Amino acid sequence: MNRIIISILLVFCLCAALHPGVLAAEPSLEDSVNVDQLVVHAMQIYFELEGDYDSVVPQDSNALSIGFLQWHGANALKLLQQICEAAPDFSDETLGSALYGEIMQAPRSSGWRNRVLGSAEAASIRTLISSDVGVACQDQLARELILEEARHGWDRGVRTEAALLYYCTVEHQYGVGGISFFMQYVRAAMGITEDEHIPSLDAFHSAVLEAADSHSSIRNYLSGRKKVYDFIVNDLQLSAGPDVAATPSEDLPAPAHRARAAIAWVDCCRPEITGGSSDTAFFPDAIVTRSEAVTPLRAAAGRPEPVGIVLPLEDAADNAFYCMPVLWVRKKAY
Repeated sequence: MNRIIISILLVFCLCAALHPGVLAAEPSLEDSVNVDQLVVHAMQIYFELEGDYDSVVPQDSNALSIGFLQWHGANALKLLQQICEAAPDFSDETLGSALYGEIMQAPRSSGWRNRVLGSAEAASIRTLISSDVGVACQDQLARELILEEARHGWDRGVRTEAALLYYCTVEHQYGVGGISFFMQYVRAAMGITEDEHIPSLDAFHSAVLEAADSHSSIRNYLSGRKKVYDFIVNDLQLSAGPDVAATPSEDLPAPAHRARAAIAWVDCCRPEITGGSSDTAFFPDAIVTRSEAVTPLRAAAGRPEPVGIVLPLEDAADNAFYCMPVLWVRKKAY
């Protein structure tokens, strides 16, 4: 039995050596995105749309919210505990022994889910979180949270910085549980599977707008999504289209050309629809024959099999590369 297992592993390793892609892992977030820039941009969004370092909402829905990220309930407790641990004497003096003791003794994972603040408590917490140690802890916790959310987005196939920023704000609002349903609705609106990437902010936002027509959980917060989209595009001036820098084609049209983003998207994210003319060229101005035009249409639809259709055309060979696409188009047309 051991010899059989070893033989299988050796064959697999040999195949991997001949075809390096067999063992090649997908690129990580850190390999593909400037994470320091992503964190800075995310913090700018939250400062603009959420709050500031000294923000305190004594009762936000069922519990308090604090800080520029509007940490809510148990997450607010986590932030306060980190500040108290970093500066215990200052925190005790600022909060008072009773509130300081409650914060330090509450269970971090479940405490303060329904805690609201009185006016005196809100004032002392505002002083604490806007202090130098409070600001430093907010920055550190925000970075950890943003990177965690961005990795979740990357694992779900979100592939540009602009789209990842948009995703982070969604997960921040919906939570780890709610984001799963949100992304299911978005993928359904886009008509893509769990294995396919979300190539751009435009594609992401358009799918959200479409999904909002059918799902109130998205529709009720649509104004927030629009504000985030506008801030990313207009204030941060990030491209809402695919990452043109990732395309292998060196002959893309000029930035203002209407086809530039479309070519970058198909080159980077959907090469199964149509590849370039070589490893480094797309030939964007080449003449396209009818057979070449119909082939990517069927590829974009998932290469369905045209059952029950014969090919009556005299100038279309049965063994040509375009045979199945032509059959499929005729089936769709008739």
